[in-house]
Amino acid sequence: MRPLRIAAMTALSLSVAGVEVPASAMEPGESWAAGSPDAMVDANEAAARRGARDALARLLVIESLVDEATAGRSRRALERLGRADGPIAGEARWLAHGLEPERLTAWTARDVQRDEVATPYPGLVRTWAILGPFENTGGGLERAEGPEESGHRFVGADYSWGVNAVRPIRSLVSSVSARGVPLDLYVHPRAESCTYLSSVVTLPSEPVQLHVASTGSLRVLVDGKEVHRDEAVHERAKLDRAILQLTGSSGRHEITLKVCSSARPDEGRVRVRFTRTDGSDLAIASTSSLAALDESRARPSAALQVASETPPATRATNVALVAGPIHPVDVLTAAVVHQLGGADDLRSRRAPGLLDRLVGAPGVTADHLAMAGWLATFGANKSGWLRAAHERAQAARDPKGRPVADFAQRALIRARIGIGSLDLARATANEPPFSEAEDAHARWLRAKLLAAEGDVGLTDRALGQLEAIAASAGNDTPMLVWQSLARLAGGRRPALHLGALEKLAEGRHASHGSSYAAAFAMLGGAAFEQAALAIALSQSSASELANLGSQLLAAGRYVAASELFELLVELAPNQAFSHIGLARARQHLEPSSPASAVGLAELERAAELQPEANRLAAELRFRKGTSSDEPELGEDARHIVAPSVFLDRAAKVPAPKDGLHSRQLHWRRVVRLHPDKRVSQMMHYAREIIIEPRTEADRYEDVPRGYGTELLIARVHRDGSELPPEEENRSGMVRWPELRRGDVVEVAVRNWTPGPVGRRGDPPFYFVDYVGAVDTEPVLYNEVIIDAPDGSAFAFDVIGGEADERKTEHRDGRTITRLIWKRPPTIAQEPFAPRVTELVPIVAGSIYP
Repeated sequence: MRPLRIAAMTALSLSVAGVEVPASAMEPGESWAAGSPDAMVDANEAAARRGARDALARLLVIESLVDEATAGRSRRALERLGRADGPIAGEARWLAHGLEPERLTAWTARDVQRDEVATPYPGLVRTWAILGPFENTGGGLERAEGPEESGHRFVGADYSWGVNAVRPIRSLVSSVSARGVPLDLYVHPRAESCTYLSSVVTLPSEPVQLHVASTGSLRVLVDGKEVHRDEAVHERAKLDRAILQLTGSSGRHEITLKVCSSARPDEGRVRVRFTRTDGSDLAIASTSSLAALDESRARPSAALQVASETPPATRATNVALVAGPIHPVDVLTAAVVHQLGGADDLRSRRAPGLLDRLVGAPGVTADHLAMAGWLATFGANKSGWLRAAHERAQAARDPKGRPVADFAQRALIRARIGIGSLDLARATANEPPFSEAEDAHARWLRAKLLAAEGDVGLTDRALGQLEAIAASAGNDTPMLVWQSLARLAGGRRPALHLGALEKLAEGRHASHGSSYAAAFAMLGGAAFEQAALAIALSQSSASELANLGSQLLAAGRYVAASELFELLVELAPNQAFSHIGLARARQHLEPSSPASAVGLAELERAAELQPEANRLAAELRFRKGTSSDEPELGEDARHIVAPSVFLDRAAKVPAPKDGLHSRQLHWRRVVRLHPDKRVSQMMHYAREIIIEPRTEADRYEDVPRGYGTELLIARVHRDGSELPPEEENRSGMVRWPELRRGDVVEVAVRNWTPGPVGRRGDPPFYFVDYVGAVDTEPVLYNEVIIDAPDGSAFAFDVIGGEADERKTEHRDGRTITRLIWKRPPTIAQEPFAPRVTELVPIVAGSIYP
């Protein structure tokens, strides 16, 4: 009775979830796993054709095998499924489109296409006005800002904050593929930020369906009215997460999406497409013209009626959320959609729990165990479940179990290679059925195991084996083989490296990167430039576009580099490398112009974005002629006291003849929270030498270091004169000349946090300043200054004492607090005394999410 009871409760659960499933579909379908990737693609295609409740997950399994199976096999299977009828046909069709290689667009530096002319993907919206980043420190998805503000106009819109420019950027049509709009090309910083995407679409009189897939969390607005909200944070945008039926009015309408990312990284993609009510793709005219967007708001069309439908991915994942016994097929389906489809909520992942539930379910098969191990991201679970699946399938002595055992064995070998357990991987590979397999995937895996050893001779053998696979398979060679050939041949066999990259570019998406262009350098500068410009408009991230520009600069192709960086500055105004690259290209193109003037504006903008880049700051000062050797103190200048302050302090209290090693005449720490949420710390101190350095190591200063350390001041005060260090660099290394008793060394150093702090995903920031010292190295003056915006979460306190003076000042929306000790405590240095840190006051400050 137990199986019947489980089946009945499963049917009840499906009914509660709003999913109608025929009785025939309640039984498990074909196996998921198969011996070779080709067989696995075929098996899952056949299972998907049944239209059972696991069909969507089958599509994702097929899509994930694109590199392992015969070249083009996964895409062709998805295309066949996309031509069939049924609710998942559209998902299959667009998964297949997403596997297509990039469609290259001819380089037109002065006239880049922003509006659609002829689309290779009917129904896909490729024209967007992108506005971001807006801060998302919590509740950012709900906040109405930017285009949602009353009186907003796209023309001239400016929502810049801190050093980040936030103005509308029109997307490049060529960059928007079936995988969606690549936000990493346009928006920075993207972590914990929100972005608006707006477009004007012309709708027909017939009802249409709007399909939205996106990473992050999502809100959809039609003509300024919110019609959909999904707070779940998705990692990938492979599957639709919103399906909206629009009826009632033809003509122009504004579609706006607000996409918010979390602390965890995602792929940064947004895809919007239109279909008819029968699911067939419907070509829609669209524009990202800022004037057209403003006109659409000024002259709105009649209101649309919007009805929401549940996407297949949501139906598949909701089934597993219902309490009570659930069929293993439903659990596995939900896990696959979460894991491979990127539909898991990054705020709290469900896939690991679903896999645990699957493995512990009654009646779980070796096939299910193998799939659980394949999907698992935790190493112990992966190896344990795969091994259990392999042993169970082998013990069954059933011919149907052999493909499952082969699949689990191959996955286990790859996992063990990945973690460096090569002996275990080799032992596993020597067991049947893998030891008897001779398909292309098995031969590739053996070559991968050889190359993992790292030995030159074994690597050459692996290359030979991979070449043999390519020679025998020809056009059917799996992409994994070409990937391995490209990786192993790089720097060793340039012609083979280039040939492998060309094969990848012909048959695989996301293969036209900067490494592809760099391989053409062996054919000469002209060929390299042609290759770089041919792929430039298809890049999906600002960093890859910048890599292309830097390679063009290094190759002496300055005109092309300048044109590319000009475009990059427009697309990625908040990336310092965009502006630095443009400045460098212009300096090469205008050698006759005064060096101080060429690219100055671009370098100044880069310095704003990277204040810790001391080399860049020094170059700017040199070009401006303001100083040849002194650093730019910036806002910290007012906190640097004149040498007379601490020299007079030393003169008023002469040092005793003996009993002291040195005296700290002055110590000031300035901690500043900047508008871009980064923190800088400036330490300015002066130390009087009592005992002269006795070793070479004593002549090196122990400078407080951190990220982006910049040495501001380093000098010796001796008898009314100033001496420079014998050696120094701006990263904080200081070697003093021979020091004498009575010399005073003065140092000012500044460092930064690597990025913003205080947001949910940022590492905590803290500082600790110890007030006072032992009696052999006394401190005469100690001060800590905290400078933060009003209302910020910058918390600080004094532990184990109170400051002699505490001064608070409010200026320009900032609170500046000074904690001053004019007579810091001095602790006797005794053999068994507690640590000084336990006896002196401590100033502690922190910014936590």
